[in-house]
Amino acid sequence: MGELKSASEKIYQKSDHQVTGAGFDALNNYYMLGMKEKGINFTKKINFSGKDSKEVIDYYADGVRKGYFMQAGTEKYMSTPFNSGKVAMFIGSTANEAYLKQGLKKEYQFGIAPRPSKVNAQQGTDIYMFNHASARQKSAAFKYLKFLTSKKEQFYWTKTTGYMPVNTQVLNSQAYKSLNTSKVPAILAETTKDLYFLPVTKNEIELYVLSKHKEKYSSMFGTPICYLGDALRFKRKYYGIWYKRLWYGCARLLGNDKLEKRYGHNKLLGR
Repeated sequence: MGELKSASEKIYQKSDHQVTGAGFDALNNYYMLGMKEKGINFTKKINFSGKDSKEVIDYYADGVRKGYFMQAGTEKYMSTPFNSGKVAMFIGSTANEAYLKQGLKKEYQFGIAPRPSKVNAQQGTDIYMFNHASARQKSAAFKYLKFLTSKKEQFYWTKTTGYMPVNTQVLNSQAYKSLNTSKVPAILAETTKDLYFLPVTKNEIELYVLSKHKEKYSSMFGTPICYLGDALRFKRKYYGIWYKRLWYGCARLLGNDKLEKRYGHNKLLGR
């Protein structure tokens, strides 16, 4: 990652500040990976204001502030500024390759390389089977999961979407590795040596909703919590008690007793 920073600075300087060196699709993922590489798992016990956390944040924040790094922001995905030549390289999902093929200017070419770090993230679209479903629904869901993760369907899935196959038979097959329609298979063996994913946490869905809006962090009541600003006021005005649920989930996840009591069960029901 140090080499990535150095190369990005050089690109930005040699282009007279016209081309950003590198960009990132989802900084929350790279914060999580940066902490993992320091031996810290992403749980509610994580110290956001600690030395290790600040080092990870500053790596990206300093780059964005000085201009040689950028995040997707209003562009939504880094493939957009990359296709237009505003950024020289970016780190994102394997599925980005399809968008590069669609939008990249004809005079440009692109290559793919493993993210320059020991640990990488593995995530994407999830499929769940709920335990409160009927026996018939569970049976249908299981058959669907079995079908979708089969070798045949996973090979079709990865060819069509660009996502990494979850079936290891496909991942290690010669047919996948020799695909001439994608540059991804050739680098996946190195990229997937040490994978990490965001642990499933109770009440996380409320915080996921928050991540779709402007996210700011502030320390209130002695505990880091999500502060939504305009997004929260919008929720409060147009969705009634929904804003209470957002705060409640945030408080539960972060273990903030004062906030949890304030937006607890009775208030959650609007009583």
